Amino acid sequence: MAGFKELDIEGVKQKAAEWEQKYNQAAENSAREIEQLKFDFALDRELTKAQARNPKAVKALLDRDALKYDKGKIIGLEEQLETLKKNEDSAFLFGSAAPTVQFTTQSQSFQQMNDNDVRAVMGLAPVK
Repeated sequence: MAGFKELDIEGVKQKAAEWEQKYNQAAENSAREIEQLKFDFALDRELTKAQARNPKAVKALLDRDALKYDKGKIIGLEEQLETLKKNEDSAFLFGSAAPTVQFTTQSQSFQQMNDNDVRAVMGLAPVK
């Protein structure tokens, strides 16, 4: 019983309040970081859909303060992307990837040819 008389109850209450405040701050920071990660992921996904050739460069041109994240959607992004696509200074940042070149002969494409067929097109002797 003597040990309890020496216990500083007010100090314990103060420490508990401090730890509760630290917990609440950590929970708030974690929630904010998770929302930021969700926003960044959704932004990357939307830039890919918009065929941004260099998403990092496009992100630098966006007014991120005007964008709002709501349930997986980024509100205000479509308008900004359309403006960037129409502006001749930034239009080159969008478009499909470079087209793939496909070589063909009169009879078949290289995808359908075996090694000897390809060598014949190049004027080389077949491999035995």
